[in-house]
Amino acid sequence: MSHLPVPNPLEGPAERWWFIYYRVHLVDLAAAVAVAREGQRALCSAHPGLSASLMQRPSSSASPDSLPQMTLLETYRAALDWPADQAAALPTAIERTLGAALAPWLQGPRHLEVFEPCA
Repeated sequence: MSHLPVPNPLEGPAERWWFIYYRVHLVDLAAAVAVAREGQRALCSAHPGLSASLMQRPSSSASPDSLPQMTLLETYRAALDWPADQAAALPTAIERTLGAALAPWLQGPRHLEVFEPCA
């Protein structure tokens, strides 16, 4: 009986990740999540090789004089060999697709972070 090698997750394909986080009022969470998911589906359809997910902090936060807020995190990933022009244009495409659509519910700016594997 032959044994298949166990894959090492650290030797998988190198990927570039984009993270965008922002806050919405807890009462607006369901609407914001629906809009974000629809926008992510549209982006992935328009950009083959792009994957997306949506996450939230485990708990909400609020100051005594404001409504509770939830932090949402959009994640996008593509292989490092994804076309450079698509990678460079992705933040603009994300904002064009999701920034305006989410604007009614945003409680502050959307923050973008980009990460690549360590050398």
